[in-house]
Amino acid sequence: TLHLASALPLRVHQCRTTLQKIQGQCWLLCLQRNRLPCVMSARGRVIVITGAMAAGKSTVADLLAIRLPKSVHIHGDVFRRMVVNGRAEMTDFFALLLNPNVQVQFPHTVLAGFTTAAFFVMGVSAYHLLRNQKVEFFRRSFQMGAIIGAMAIVMVGLTGHSQAQEMVRSQPMKMAAAEALWYTENPASFSILTIGDLAQRRDVFAIRIPRLLSLLAYNQLTGEVKGIHDLQAEYVQQYGEGNYIPPVAVTYWTFRIMVGAGVLLGLLALYALFITMGEMYDTRRGLWKVFPYAIALPYIANTSGWLMTELGRVPWVVYGLMRIEDAISPNVSGGMVLFTLIVYTLLYASLMVATIYLLRKFAIAGPTLSEAEEQEKPVNFNAVPHPAQD
Repeated sequence: TLHLASALPLRVHQCRTTLQKIQGQCWLLCLQRNRLPCVMSARGRVIVITGAMAAGKSTVADLLAIRLPKSVHIHGDVFRRMVVNGRAEMTDFFALLLNPNVQVQFPHTVLAGFTTAAFFVMGVSAYHLLRNQKVEFFRRSFQMGAIIGAMAIVMVGLTGHSQAQEMVRSQPMKMAAAEALWYTENPASFSILTIGDLAQRRDVFAIRIPRLLSLLAYNQLTGEVKGIHDLQAEYVQQYGEGNYIPPVAVTYWTFRIMVGAGVLLGLLALYALFITMGEMYDTRRGLWKVFPYAIALPYIANTSGWLMTELGRVPWVVYGLMRIEDAISPNVSGGMVLFTLIVYTLLYASLMVATIYLLRKFAIAGPTLSEAEEQEKPVNFNAVPHPAQD
């Protein structure tokens, strides 16, 4: 439910100004004593606060927005533009950039990109080293990929940990679904493997590590993590009747695929770094065959993480503010949506096929001879340059 407290300046008589200042002071007194009128606790209301300039409207509206659940204070000129244009408008771009979710999601995504690039380089390098092609060139490229990949995957794990803690705070139902946590626990256990009855919403078989989920959520061995049943009852009371449980099976398994692929990437990155630091390129040739196939692991981790992020938010478009059914545009028909989906699917499928074909072609071909020779050519830093001859 969204409450809108709007400040709409009106020119009124001086007497009325004085009365409204008194009214504003009464509002402040009620807020300080936590005695809001019953109308303020109702859901689905737009609250309009009017009055003369400097009557304390914005102060009252800000305090109301703080006290009321899921509320926002919109100034009068912004509210007027929203009514005239028929849509919500962004008022603070920097508030978007400083969003707590963005602060943990953005570095996590960027570092996942570095990991993807590093393992692609290592996979191509290992492919050519197995065939003794341009050995010096691909040893150097494998070394660069190992160093960057090891640093990136460690940072991916750390930022992912911060993101999970933010998820416990801002989207607790998603975390509960990702852990198949049906009831609230304190301390909360981490699921290694859970086979559940989705119809009855209960565990059939589960292997769990005690206290580990609380440790991940709060960096301590105790801490409450809310369960699916308790959150469902809480959301029904807060937002009204409805099913607020995301697809548990998909959220649970995509989370484990993402984490499992990330753990494999971390082990492979550390092993690659071990090979590089020990210069054991010739003694560990048997395991080189793994790295070309490991190119797929970052894509698997990224895709499963994205699916978990999006499907775990169901039924919300904006968590706690707008449901999926409320976000359907009345101006767009089902046929238009289907046509757009088909066009975009065909377009991106063709781009994917072309991308895979070109990457495979040039990765197998390797660098041109002149580039490889330029990389392998030794550099003599003691050589004295000859002066130019006329």
